[in-house]
Amino acid sequence: EIQFTMAKEGVATIVVYDMTGREIGVLIHEFGSAGTHKTSFMAEGLPSGTYLYRLYANGVTVSKKMSLVK
Repeated sequence: EIQFTMAKEGVATIVVYDMTGREIGVLIHEFGSAGTHKTSFMAEGLPSGTYLYRLYANGVTVSKKMSLVK
């Protein structure tokens, strides 16, 4: 589960990448209100490992690592 906070309403996009930079998928791309939001990363078919996700919202980009353990 990925949780993020938006200071003001706008479009939020979360994209997941593997460690080689290959795009795995787009978790969300939707308009959201100001406040805290959550989304789930459904990883069926992906191997255990380290992945990156990038959140794009209101002109701000945040990148974070996450580990998938099966």
